[in-house]
Amino acid sequence: MISNGKRIEWIDIVRFIGISWIVIYHIGLFPKTFSTYASTFQLPLFWFLSGYCISQKKSLKHIVKNNLNRLIIPYFFLGFVILFYKIVTFPAVSYNISFFRFIRNYVFFLAIMKPGYGINPMWFLPSLFAVSTLFQISLLSDKHKVSLIFILVTIFFTVEPSQIKYLLESFEGNPVIEYIIEIIVFYYHCIREGFIFFTIGNILKRNKFFKNKITIQSTIKFQLLKIALFLVINYILIYYWNNIFKLTFLLHFRRYIVGLSGIMLWISIAKLVPAGNIFLFFGRNTLIILCFHSPVIEFLRIVNVFLINHINFINLFVLKKTTFISQVQSGLLMLILTMLIMIPLIRYICKYFPCFIGHKSLLSVSRNVLL
Repeated sequence: MISNGKRIEWIDIVRFIGISWIVIYHIGLFPKTFSTYASTFQLPLFWFLSGYCISQKKSLKHIVKNNLNRLIIPYFFLGFVILFYKIVTFPAVSYNISFFRFIRNYVFFLAIMKPGYGINPMWFLPSLFAVSTLFQISLLSDKHKVSLIFILVTIFFTVEPSQIKYLLESFEGNPVIEYIIEIIVFYYHCIREGFIFFTIGNILKRNKFFKNKITIQSTIKFQLLKIALFLVINYILIYYWNNIFKLTFLLHFRRYIVGLSGIMLWISIAKLVPAGNIFLFFGRNTLIILCFHSPVIEFLRIVNVFLINHINFINLFVLKKTTFISQVQSGLLMLILTMLIMIPLIRYICKYFPCFIGHKSLLSVSRNVLL
């Protein structure tokens, strides 16, 4: 986010923390507790920050063009780059599917949701496009914007994805139609959760208490106190929620309350992290990391297997480590190598393809990069 011509550094640091947890989640080498914990807040964090950073546009045309520039164009550009990479490396990866089916899944919406077939994290971009566009359109009406947002939040809270699937079951029968229904239900689930966290982020941006007590730099003692408080709350909510709120209406809100506690925790931690260049660099390029970390992880696994088979190199990324420490060591090595490979990749894409990742406009409107 940019304020008075300058980027707000704590937001870039929080983005760096968030994208690191997403990479940790997808590496698959860390102890299960790491991925379980990451799943409670990693995506809510980015939804929240997107809502926090959103700016109001003047017209529907401007909203759509701006969001196309920063989300949909990067989605297709980066998606087809990864598609090319997947085609080249397909023989080296065991998907247990035919090459034709692999290509079909990729081309059809770039395989935005099929685990193992495609670019899983990229579903976030069209989902963010839908949420951001819907939210900004709601803000166009000064008199009714609060009512419109409240109605949308109410709908997303009450209508479950299973209900959407039930309504669409009558159209099933054709494999293509069934695939489209599956995608509609999946996207509704993503947009539903995303819109709620997006709205929370935008509301707290305007909240004086949040700005004064959470985001404003304070003494180290106060920052540590906030971290300890949110850590305890986050731990209790994750591991003891069902015992505390058993059979109460609050069970419906578990995902949102737990996610928000994790968001507050890592925002507080980010305020203590020095604004080093490497943190800011990664934090300002989370879009590229989001899209490319899975192929990079896959590439490292292929290289690892090649080294083992051809020069009897030690196995760096053993999936079934026996101890907690060895799992963490293996996961950290994969994380560090992944982020190191990202550095030249980010520099190359930003230098030669800025208009395809939202850094420059293809549709002649100003940009407001949220990722």
